Amino acid sequence: MPGPSKLQLACAIAAAAAAWSPLAVLGQAFPAKPVRMIIGFPAGSSSDVVGRLVAQKMSEGLGQQVIFENRPGAGGNIGAEVVFQSEGDGYTLLASSPTPLAINGWLYKKLNFDPAGFEPVAMMSRIPNVLVVPRIFPPSRCRRSSRSQKPIRGSSPSHHRGSAPPRISPASCS
Repeated sequence: MPGPSKLQLACAIAAAAAAWSPLAVLGQAFPAKPVRMIIGFPAGSSSDVVGRLVAQKMSEGLGQQVIFENRPGAGGNIGAEVVFQSEGDGYTLLASSPTPLAINGWLYKKLNFDPAGFEPVAMMSRIPNVLVVPRIFPPSRCRRSSRSQKPIRGSSPSHHRGSAPPRISPASCS
């Protein structure tokens, strides 16, 4: 019976090398190069502030630079798209609110990324959302408005870049 052909031998060597290559990667120290942290929101946003603090601590803990990059737009979709299209080697991270991955699929007809294609690593913070009204606004009107799901005339559904944040007041809707 003849031995293996050169082609069969080459295929066997290639298969063995492919099987061992993931183990070779495991032998490398992480991170061997700077880590990119992408934020899909503008500078000064809560995601930006928290992300910068986490990036600084990561740099100190890893002994490697963490490069922080704002890629704002489309409710966080632009930053998420940048990370989704990266190599997937752990060197490009998304620091974000849940919006681009959990909400934007219902708000946008087409996303240029698959929200299921991301793997959560850590919760960086818990930031509450509150509904506030001016002190002169009657709480009963607030209850009626929240039940009807119609916006209150003159209200803004969200806080936008460049606008002052709403003043948190003891006024309540109860």
